[in-house]
Amino acid sequence: MLKKELIELYKAIGKEKGKGSIKFRFTLVKNETIISNEVKALMEVESGINKIMEPFFKERNDVVRAIGVFDKYAQTYTIPKDNKDKVFEFYEKIKPLETKFAKEKEEYDKQIEEYFNLLEEKVTKEFKFISIAIDNCPDSLTTENMETFMKCKIII
Repeated sequence: MLKKELIELYKAIGKEKGKGSIKFRFTLVKNETIISNEVKALMEVESGINKIMEPFFKERNDVVRAIGVFDKYAQTYTIPKDNKDKVFEFYEKIKPLETKFAKEKEEYDKQIEEYFNLLEEKVTKEFKFISIAIDNCPDSLTTENMETFMKCKIII
């Protein structure tokens, strides 16, 4: 199993563990516990990488708030794509930020590439998952998540 597949499994469990019978939910929660340390370590590394760009994102968001329009449905500020003047103004104000944070961007790119390479590696630990019969799965289980569980032999 690749590390990226382990994260995919963890996310699938997170989406589905509140559905279905007690037996189904218990099985998912137990499997989540089995993989949680490995996944949390990967997520912590990713979080550290993302922190590199936080100052850039903060300043970029300040620009969006200053010249953007509040979207009450999304509850955020956006630059309307159909307003060419606002889009042009946004790009003009972002260019200096891209220059200011060029070193951070370079470091981020380097680390995120290394992280993605790490995700392509096999997990060094073997996991023994608890399985459940497909008959015990809820009807609301998504096909994508069912496939993930079946691939890991959680659903048999």
